[in-house]
Order: sequence, then structure tokens, then C-alpha cells
Amino acid sequence: MAVIADIFVAEPADAMGYVRADLAQDRAATAAFTPKSFKGLTDLDFSILWAILEATDYDIDLHEMDSVPLAGLPDGSMMYRFPDRYVALLAAMDAKTQTRAAAEWADTEELDCHPSDLHPVLRDLQQLAASARQKNHCLFFYAPPF
Repeated sequence: MAVIADIFVAEPADAMGYVRADLAQDRAATAAFTPKSFKGLTDLDFSILWAILEATDYDIDLHEMDSVPLAGLPDGSMMYRFPDRYVALLAAMDAKTQTRAAAEWADTEELDCHPSDLHPVLRDLQQLAASARQKNHCLFFYAPPF
């Protein structure tokens, strides 16, 4: 089964509100976070993208996103906060950077897809990251339980 990943902007204290609204299937409440959903992308995929944007080899010790504890929620739920330096890289992506990143990311063993499949994802990530920086908020990855 493919993972559905939601990426959203929130203050850290409000991030759990998104998770609770999603689990309650409260679409109006989740819409307030202006999430973008991506099917088939995992936290590892986003960590690999981070290394690509830094033009370095992926290193789990350097490119692991910050896990957010989800106590009291169903098993299988995962949430991560994109570190600020990663958000800065995403927000700064121009068209040339997105094209290069799409080509490299598509060529990874984990994705093995066409770069054009990733252009919308990179555009959305750039917009979400820019919004997070403008609002002085954080960017989160959330995967609900299967």
C-alpha cells in the first residue's frame, strides 16, 4: 500500500491539531493548514531530497528529519518536522534548481520515476516552505495510519 504523505505549515504547538483533524476526517479543519498530499513519498524520500539540494551524499545522521512524538494516537501514524535549514533550501529553489533536483531525485533507487512526475511536488514544496518562512512557522510531514 502506498503511503499518503501530507505536508503542511503550522506553528509547532498547532501541528497536533492537524493530525487530530485528519484522524477525525474534519476536512474544514485540515484545510486551514493548506496541506498538500503526495502519494507514495516517504520521510526517507524527503530526506534524500534534502541531500540532493545540499549537493551531498545522503547521510542518515545529517539528513534525518525531526520525529514528532504522537503519543495517544493510532499506531502507524508518523509525523516529522522539516529542519529549518532544509526549509530554507526548499524555499530558495528556483526553476533551475527544481529541474536539477527532479532529475537527481527521480533517478534514486527509492523513486525510479520520470523527473516530470516530481516537478509538481517540488513546486508545492517550494511554495509551502516559502509560506512557512514568511509566517515564521514550521513545515511538517504527516503520514496517517494505514
